[in-house]
Amino acid sequence: MIDDHYDRQLETVMTNVVDDAVEIYEPLNAKISAILNSSNDFDTAQQSIAQLDTKEFQEAFSIHILNALELGNALGRSIITKKDESLSGENSVAAKDESLEWFVCADGPVSISFNIIPKAALEYLQQKSLQLAGVESEAVKAAVKAKIEEAIKSGQTVSDFRKEIDSMFDSLGITKLSKQHIDLVYRMNTFAAYSIGQANQVADMIDRFPLAYFSPIHDSRSRHIPLEGYYPSDIVPLSPIDYNCRCGIRYVHVSQITGNEVPFYSAVPRPDLVKFDQRNS
Repeated sequence: MIDDHYDRQLETVMTNVVDDAVEIYEPLNAKISAILNSSNDFDTAQQSIAQLDTKEFQEAFSIHILNALELGNALGRSIITKKDESLSGENSVAAKDESLEWFVCADGPVSISFNIIPKAALEYLQQKSLQLAGVESEAVKAAVKAKIEEAIKSGQTVSDFRKEIDSMFDSLGITKLSKQHIDLVYRMNTFAAYSIGQANQVADMIDRFPLAYFSPIHDSRSRHIPLEGYYPSDIVPLSPIDYNCRCGIRYVHVSQITGNEVPFYSAVPRPDLVKFDQRNS
C-alpha cells in the first residue's frame, strides 16, 4: 500500500536525521565540558556557561532540523498527490508534480516532490527550525546549570563533579551514548511536519479526500484509542498529539468510499487528549 510505503520512508528519514544530529551536540558538549574542567568553583562555571556563545550550535541545529522538517513535509504532501494519481487516474494535480523526484530509502524508491511546498509553508518551517535551535541551546545550558545546583546542594566538590561530567551528559540524553533527547526532538518535529504536509495537501484537494481515519496503535502503551474513527478531513486530529504519539492518519479517497464510512465525530472528541494542536502550532 502507498500509505505503508511512505510511512516506512518517514521512519527511515527520522532514523537518519536522529543519527546525524548526535554529532551536532558534540561541539556544545565539548565547550561545556571544557568550562567545567577548567573552573575552580561552581559559581565561575555557572557564569561561564550562562555566557556561552552557542551561535555555532544553533546554526548547525537549525539547518539540520529545517532539512528534516522540509523532507517530512514533502513526504506528507507527496503521499497525497501519489494516492490521488494512483486511485483516480485523473490529471488535475499534474501541474504540481512536474518535477517529481525519486527519493531512495532502505526499502526502495519513493516519489517525492519538493516543488509542491508553498512559499508560506517553507517560511514557517524555517522559522520553526530557528526557534527550536534557540530553545534547544538554552535548554541544554539550563539542564547543565540544574545539575550544578544539584551538586552544590548535595555538598559535592568541583573535583568530584568533574569526574561525573560524562555521566551527567548521558543523563541529559545529549551524547552519543544516550540519544533519547535528540530522538524526541527530531522525531516529534519531523512527524509533525509530515502530518501537516498531508493535511495541507488534502485541504487543497478536499473533494478528493473528504474523510480521514484516525488510527491509534493498539497496545499497552496506547493513550489515544478513544479518538479512533472517521472524521471529516478538515477536523481530524493531527499526529503527534502528545509526546511519543505513534498514531497514524489515513485519508480516504473518494474512490475508496463504500458508503459505510460514517464519521463518528463532527468535532474533535476528548480535547483533553489532544495536547498538541498541529493545525495551529
